[in-house]
Amino acid sequence: MEVLIRDAQKVRRLEKGKIRRILKDLMALWGVEKRGLSVLFVDDEAISRMNDLYLKGHGPTNVICFSYLHDPYMDVLGDMVVSVERVQIEAKAASVPFYERLFQVLVHGFLHIVGFDDREQGERRRMERREKRLMKWVSSHDLFRSLVGPP
Repeated sequence: MEVLIRDAQKVRRLEKGKIRRILKDLMALWGVEKRGLSVLFVDDEAISRMNDLYLKGHGPTNVICFSYLHDPYMDVLGDMVVSVERVQIEAKAASVPFYERLFQVLVHGFLHIVGFDDREQGERRRMERREKRLMKWVSSHDLFRSLVGPP
């Protein structure tokens, strides 16, 4: 299946082809490549509205995920909404390259879509360990290195 990317933000130009390829490879690594994935890139204003509407949260967040993992009628694994504006702010605050932070957020969202939860401390630790392993894999991807430069 396909990784569908829609870019509805004007904060930053994105390398959508490279992002799509890395996500497709991540899905293959995870064994879920037969399902689709939808990623929507937005700004803080849009994700704040979604946060309020769907999660009863307030203000911007970096990612919102909707998983259809256990829905046998859905060809799509899940939908991910990412605030490019929030990712850019977080990257600057952490002094890391934008694409490094973006993929940390995408990996985090992907893990939510495939069933990981971070509400309880034990689950959060398990998810963080998996995130670190997947980010190590992402960091070794040639396309990722072309986005952030050599280590």
